[in-house]
Amino acid sequence: MTFREVLEAVADAGMPASLDTMVLSCDGKKKPVRGWIGKKDPETDAEYKAIFFSLEPERDKDSGSDKPASSKPSLAPRGAPEKAAGKEVYIRTFGYFDVFVDGEPIAFKSYKAKEFLALLVDRRGGYVAAREAISYLWEDEAADEKTMSRLRKVAMRLREELKSYGIEDIIVSVQGKRRIDMSKVSCDFYDFMNGVPGSESLYRGFYMTNYSWGEMTAAELDGISYDEE
Repeated sequence: MTFREVLEAVADAGMPASLDTMVLSCDGKKKPVRGWIGKKDPETDAEYKAIFFSLEPERDKDSGSDKPASSKPSLAPRGAPEKAAGKEVYIRTFGYFDVFVDGEPIAFKSYKAKEFLALLVDRRGGYVAAREAISYLWEDEAADEKTMSRLRKVAMRLREELKSYGIEDIIVSVQGKRRIDMSKVSCDFYDFMNGVPGSESLYRGFYMTNYSWGEMTAAELDGISYDEE
């Protein structure tokens, strides 16, 4: 896939026309690009990987100010993620929430199924019970038989959506509780929290802007800083 094809694919996926700075690393060179992908360019046989930095305008920063010492709470350390059924899954949370399989964005048919997955990602591998999920997905409704049934349908749709891409195993379900298997995905949020080199520049003040409940985690991220190298 050429660089032009990457840009066209991202445009076809409905990405906004005005994106913040994104960098494509290719043999040590940097080029602008609108997408995330990890393949080889057939024209140069060079491996490349584009990384989203943000989908929103960057906040104004105080010029010349030093970064304070790190107060970053880390997630459990982990190595390179296992492939979910042989697929490379990348989850983008900074800016808009989206999921990419082998570089291609998942076109979710169910908005609530996508939001449910976003909630599981936000919980960083912890189990989410049905009542808790309902309190986020339907904030103004009680956890009763009606909403419990609705959640079961959403969970079923999410599994069907993921299964159609061959990655249903990224979700673990036990006695009605669900979690994301962090070992099978790559995620900008997880990299940032783990202090993966280069990840400190990913967060620009916007996190899962699709969902209002993402503001709680955004507030946590706003309080995280890194030692300046």
